[in-house]
Amino acid sequence: MKKGVSLIVLVITVLILAILVAMVSIPGADVLKNSKLAAFYEDITKIQDAVTSYKITRGYIPIKENTQVLTLQEVLNLVADEKRTFLSQEIVANLDNNSEFYYIDVSKIGLQNITIDDTKIICNTEGTHVYYLNGFQAEDMWYFTVGKEI
Repeated sequence: MKKGVSLIVLVITVLILAILVAMVSIPGADVLKNSKLAAFYEDITKIQDAVTSYKITRGYIPIKENTQVLTLQEVLNLVADEKRTFLSQEIVANLDNNSEFYYIDVSKIGLQNITIDDTKIICNTEGTHVYYLNGFQAEDMWYFTVGKEI
């Protein structure tokens, strides 16, 4: 009788280990995606809250100096084609499709430690919705603001 591990036992052991690794790594990828989406949500919420507070105390939104008002079509033209439909849907869902938009000067609202590019943040005229023009992709969806689906 031979001593040692048979090839069948070795193959079964490797298959079990592969299944265990797959079971652990798939939820890990979801956690990473969800943490990035949560960071995006947190940044947009901070900016939105700061813009709202700024408008309440000063009576106007913190727009960048020497920037022009943007129409909806101009805003949509600032994003890549594959993102445009998603941004348009979010703007319509927020009832901002008849609004005008301005670039926000984040330095005026005193925010630090945000992870998104602060040169790509716009706000509707009323200051009620902030949009991040670069967007954030999670799976096959793009997000530009705090919405119902996040």
